[in-house]
Formats: sequence, C-alpha cells, structure tokens
Amino acid sequence: MTKLLDLSVAGVRNIGELDVALSPRLNLITGPNGSGKTAFLEAIHILSRGRSYRNAPIDSIIQTAGPSMIVRGRLESEGRTRQIAIQKHVNMPIRVRCDARNVKHMSEITALLPLQVFQPNVAELIFGRPQLRREWLDWGVFHTQTNSAATFRSFRQGLHQRNAALRVRDIDTVRAFQSNLGTAGQQITSLRYGLLNSCTKLVAETTKTLLNGIEIELKYEKGFSAESYADELERTVERDLAAGITQSGPQRADLRISITNETVTERDVPAAVFLSRGQGKALAASLKFAQVLLLSRSAAPAVLLIDDLDAEFDEAHMGRLLALIGGTDCQVFAATAKPRVLDVVRERLENVDTRHFELNRGQVVAH
Repeated sequence: MTKLLDLSVAGVRNIGELDVALSPRLNLITGPNGSGKTAFLEAIHILSRGRSYRNAPIDSIIQTAGPSMIVRGRLESEGRTRQIAIQKHVNMPIRVRCDARNVKHMSEITALLPLQVFQPNVAELIFGRPQLRREWLDWGVFHTQTNSAATFRSFRQGLHQRNAALRVRDIDTVRAFQSNLGTAGQQITSLRYGLLNSCTKLVAETTKTLLNGIEIELKYEKGFSAESYADELERTVERDLAAGITQSGPQRADLRISITNETVTERDVPAAVFLSRGQGKALAASLKFAQVLLLSRSAAPAVLLIDDLDAEFDEAHMGRLLALIGGTDCQVFAATAKPRVLDVVRERLENVDTRHFELNRGQVVAH
C-alpha cells in the first residue's frame, strides 16, 4: 500500500507556501489558469523523482522571489511511515533525505512512491518518438523487478564509456567496455520482454474499457539483430567506429503497437497510422493504466497524477477512466479548471473518499 499522507511545498513556481493533509484515495485540485494546479502536481512529482514531469530544468521551477524550493511529504509505504524531503537551491545539487538520512540515488525514493502521470499530451505515447515507449516499458520494469535500477545504471554508464572511446577511435578501450555493456543490455532486453508478457492481458482489459471495439498487438523490437547483445556489439564495432557512436541496442528499441481487428482493418496496421488523436489518447491511457493494475496486483499500488483531466478525454471516455480508477485502491491527484468536470468526477466516484483543494495564485483558498 502506497499513500501520500500530507504534502508541504515552498517555493515551487507560484506556490509560496502550502501545507495540506491528503485523501488516501481521491484529491481534486481546481482553480483558474495560473492558480497553481500544475505546480501542486509537479511538487508531488519532484518528491518522487526529483524533477518536473514537464521536462523543465528544475532551477526554472524555483519561485523567482526566493533562492530555493523545498518539498516534504509523509508517506505510508510497505507498512511504514516515512518522511521524505527534497531541497534545491539555484545552481546547487538537489538534496534528498528520507527519515532524516541523506539519499544518494533518487531511484530509492521513486521506488517508494511510484507515480503514473497522465498529461494532456498523453497521446504522444502512441504517436511520438520511440523513447516514450521505451520509458513506458522501463517504468514497469523498474517498479516490478528488484534491483533493475542498478542494471539500467550499469547500461547507461557502459554506453557512455563505449561511445567516448568510439569518438576517439580507441578500439582497445571500446572492446574493454563491451563485455559489461553486452551483459547489461541483454538483461534489459530480457526484463522488457518479461514486462510486456506480464502486461499483455491487462492491456487487453483496459483497452476494452477505454477503446471498445479496437484490438491491438504489442511487439517489442529490441534494437539489435544478433541473438545476444554482446555478439551485436562485436559484429558492429567497425561500423560504430566510423559513426563514432553505438548505433544498436536497447537504447534504440521500440514497442510496435498494431491494430489487429479483422472487422476494422484488412491487415495489421500501426496504431499511429490508424487511430484518431482522441483514440490515441484513449489507447495511451489504456497502456498506462494496465501498468497501474500490474503494480496493484504484484507490488505497491501506483499513485496517479492527472494533469488537466478535461484535456485528456471527452465526458464518455472520462467516465470510463473513472470507472477503472474506482475499481482500484490507488491514490489519485487530478487537476481541472472546469467545474463541470468536478461534478462528473463526484458523480462517478461518489463513494470514494475525496478531498477538494481550490487554488488561487498559489494558495489553497477552499477545501
């Protein structure tokens, strides 16, 4: 069970100071544009991952009136209550503490507070670059496979070292790094295949709910052609030397998403080609929520952040998503500027414990 019990924020965008107790289930954040709704969600994301989900440099999030920001939260995880604090001064390294001790790797906190984020651009998971689909796979791997963070770190380090050697055409150093890189790359490939196998039935369930009538197939393209990644690195070493970069591997992998309905299309076609933008949003949400269900059945449930709920879905699709949420024990933070959306949420989740925070100019004016 993972729940954020309370949240304290100072100096994040237009939030000067905020200190709130939270619902263990549904937290609704409302207010006009510029009121601090997104900053509220960003603060939770910073608490878990040490950065904004909007990919903004973290120093740019610090309120201009002050030299630093701090986010604190009390978290219930694995039967324990933990105190987490994130502090960032301009032009200084981020400082992370858990239960009054310094934390070296942010991944330790991320594992305690798994977040699944639904942004207005969620459809990019279907229509956008392969990196986004790799991130979807790796999110599931990280939160379901113990010690996978060390494997990813080993791969990134090995890839950086090999690329540096390739750029100066140092063949001996290139080959010196290939063994560890090959091992880590093969492990990541296996972990991603395993995650996809675990998610396939759940994706079918969530797709049926959010995108009824559409059937999909997920196929992992591992990013290299040899049987093992170590063999691939040796086979392509001359080509990589000429290019000055490692051109194949898990860092070039993709998740191919195809539409398979015989009644809809005569042959398998890429989802990105076949689906409308609205259908793409629904399918992306299906993929993300499938991982939420996976965690709820195998590990600590994820916490959901939904930024601009009305931008994600029309009322019908929103109702279907809320039905999925109502069937879990996940903690949810959803932001909207539209009172009608607030009414829909309350109608669909009337029996769910709810707290409502109305913001204006970075302050909670009603709850």
